[in-house]
Amino acid sequence: MKKTLHSLLLVAAICATLTACQPNTPSAYIDKLYSAMINKDFVTVVEMMPGGDSISNDDKEGAIEMMKLFDGFSGGVTAYEIVDEEIAPDGKSATVKVKVTYGTGEVEEETTHLVKNGKAWRPASQI
Repeated sequence: MKKTLHSLLLVAAICATLTACQPNTPSAYIDKLYSAMINKDFVTVVEMMPGGDSISNDDKEGAIEMMKLFDGFSGGVTAYEIVDEEIAPDGKSATVKVKVTYGTGEVEEETTHLVKNGKAWRPASQI
């Protein structure tokens, strides 16, 4: 029993360490965003948009509905590839280029401008 408890605590410590060590890069932010799009987790997508974490519930619901409509028209994001990441020399802003494939078969290259807000990367609200 003591050996099992020790093993469980060790596994829990490793999991906690791995979670705490998630990469904090512009590409990691974009990866989380597009993974949410593929998984149709529109709540996460809206919350990751500029100001998305501070809008009213009504506005959030409206944005989610718009995301669902776009997803239906475009066939949704089915795949993405991060093509390039450029971090400014001061480390406070970045640009990430992504090749996005939609369910319709259309492929587009999108560019996202990010700024470092404290320790986290967020989309720049205006460029």
